[in-house]
Amino acid sequence: MKEKQLIKLCQKGDSKAFELLVHKYSPTLMGICMRYMKDETAAKDALQECFITIFRNIQKYQALGSFEGWLKRIAVTSSLKELRKKKSNVSSLTMIFEDQIEQLTEEPVAIQQLEEKAVLDKINSLPEEYRIVFNLYIIEGFSYKEIAELLGLKETSCRMRLSRARKKLHSLLLKDKDYYGFERTRKVD
Repeated sequence: MKEKQLIKLCQKGDSKAFELLVHKYSPTLMGICMRYMKDETAAKDALQECFITIFRNIQKYQALGSFEGWLKRIAVTSSLKELRKKKSNVSSLTMIFEDQIEQLTEEPVAIQQLEEKAVLDKINSLPEEYRIVFNLYIIEGFSYKEIAELLGLKETSCRMRLSRARKKLHSLLLKDKDYYGFERTRKVD
């Protein structure tokens, strides 16, 4: 069944069509939820909330953008809501300000050799406030403005958190340099 036809049937309340929608998009949306939640149970809760939101709001979908993009945004929002349930307020996370946001100048030489699961494990080990911004910006493609609105932060705080997430991820990957087969690049004086 084509996507447009599936959407129209879901908008008419067809339960079989919604079941097909759930079956078709569950793996993708679960992957998104897993990037935000530390464990599978929490990710499943977020996924369930995601599909409840989709079911309640499918009539509002107007095909202005891609349907999958609309679903992904709901998955991100559902994951963030689940995180807020676990922590009373995401915006109350400890914020550390710097005078200047530093950019990474060193990159792993053989980053393409990294296994996806290993990298995801390293991303999941980032502190929550960094991991969320990293996922939203790098993986989901949200702008700093969108991230700031979603998390109730200033754009500069989002930039700072992304910078710190990159640095932390870089150092985590360098700790396992022997496993991944690369060494720290050195600056020549």
